[in-house]
Amino acid sequence: MAMGATMRGALTGPTQIDVYWNPIVTPQDGGSKALSYHLQYDNGTAATTWYDVVGLTPDSLATTYVVSSELESGTVYGFRVRARNIFGW
Repeated sequence: MAMGATMRGALTGPTQIDVYWNPIVTPQDGGSKALSYHLQYDNGTAATTWYDVVGLTPDSLATTYVVSSELESGTVYGFRVRARNIFGW
């Protein structure tokens, strides 16, 4: 399922990024609620390598997450999120 853009929240600072997104809803969910949201970030690699943050194993229904490990001030990080329901990712 396609998701909307991730956004940067108020808790973002030099050593952490507060990431949030809107939950998937009908009709975008195809009539099946989300079972998990999978968040990844690119660790400053300009979207060439993606790292799992939350939601692949175990499942997560969180729509906000604060990433604070291995971040360097001044580095640009990309994030992406996808949803899984009974139809798949």
